Amino acid sequence: MHQLRFAARRARREEVHYRSWIDRSIRIASGNFFQDRLPKADVVTMGMILHDWNLEKRMQLIRAAYDALSPGGAFIVVEALIDNARREMCSAC
Repeated sequence: MHQLRFAARRARREEVHYRSWIDRSIRIASGNFFQDRLPKADVVTMGMILHDWNLEKRMQLIRAAYDALSPGGAFIVVEALIDNARREMCSAC
């Protein structure tokens, strides 16, 4: 299995070093989540991304992730839950 990391252009520069000692099978592509198509993948992950955006932008990101998935692929989301007023993290919102 090969992994592709799709990151903002500034993050791409920071990860070149990371990539070199972790795994040679990792490819890094840079782009803009809202303007560029996500590359096709078996698994798409989003970690701590969705909470930064309003509902419309979140739905756009989720649609883009599903469009990028291969048949039978998986979309994995890692997020911290916060209350609606965005005051604090909560264990059972």
